[in-house]
Amino acid sequence: MTSMKRKALFFICVLWCWVVPISTWAQQVSQLSHVKLATQAIGQIDLSSAPVGSSMVTRNGNIRIVIRKNEAGEVEHIGRKLFPTEIRALHPSPVYDYLEYAYLNQTYQFIENPFIYKDFHFLAGTWKMLDNVADDTAFGISVENRTHYRVSWQFPNGKSVEVVFPIDYDKLSMEPRKVLENNLIRNLKRHQATGTVELSKLEKKSLVAIPETSLLMLPGETYLKPEINQNLYVDNSTASPLWLWTRDHPAESLGNLLLTKSAFDANARISITFLKYENMNETVELSLRSVIDFFEKSGCKLYWGAEEVSPTEVKGSLFIYNAPYGYDHVLKISCPLQHIGKRNGTMTAKASLFIPTTNVSNLFYQYSPRKSTEKVY
Repeated sequence: MTSMKRKALFFICVLWCWVVPISTWAQQVSQLSHVKLATQAIGQIDLSSAPVGSSMVTRNGNIRIVIRKNEAGEVEHIGRKLFPTEIRALHPSPVYDYLEYAYLNQTYQFIENPFIYKDFHFLAGTWKMLDNVADDTAFGISVENRTHYRVSWQFPNGKSVEVVFPIDYDKLSMEPRKVLENNLIRNLKRHQATGTVELSKLEKKSLVAIPETSLLMLPGETYLKPEINQNLYVDNSTASPLWLWTRDHPAESLGNLLLTKSAFDANARISITFLKYENMNETVELSLRSVIDFFEKSGCKLYWGAEEVSPTEVKGSLFIYNAPYGYDHVLKISCPLQHIGKRNGTMTAKASLFIPTTNVSNLFYQYSPRKSTEKVY
């Protein structure tokens, strides 16, 4: 079988695979203790001379060690090669780094308490059989019930290796929670946003008129329950339709501001208190547009759910869902009602980071509208 044909089998084998931007993920985890642990155990690898991007060194004839360095000169991944570089670039996944690192540990045994293998199972084959993996070895990645990854390799002699493991962020990241939180906050502070959701580019035929109002709705995906969604709203009461941004519909207006990447208020701000591991909380004030852009470019999907509208403020939850790694960030947002319909306002939020997706449903308190101007459509 030719190299191209074998690689083509990858696309056939993938049943359902999430895509996550590797470059952005790399920025979030630039200080990696597990990489240092591996390089110390292997020794005799001159990481300072490794080029930016992916490179490979060989040990003992057949041990191919892949290294990836970011533009800041930091090594963000080291592992024993199992996947072609070009496939990694075309179809990013957390599976690659995790399995290559775990395979490297099987070779050099540098982790005394191998938590990374918890609930890791071979359905066929062994670690030793992976010694035969080459760049043209056919492989497949699938997701089962949104809870587990299944990865398989098929060799020319008919033998195969197949493994299954949970979509568990703590395991896939291979880093302590404290390090992950600090790195995320650091990189969030550095991030500069690009682009917004432009009203002119909406599919007009997809807009739905809301009866007895001048509003149009672009239905979006829902998350966990119908009240948490990506719905967008347009005010069609003027000659030129505008994004809905009025105190008459505060819950929908705030959702618009969040889900359009602050398209109609470039100067909107958000003061976020991060509820960090071990109660070491940290508060920072940032551009709302940069915050939303950062999470979107980290491979997350955002969903808004209104929880309360009072005479003074709007409250709700912004769920920031990362499917490949199986976690959510949740921002509990409060916005003064006086800022709705105006510009340059600042809202506040309390952020819980890296929550396992299975645990987030109890963080939303469903909103019951009390009058027509508070209605959540």
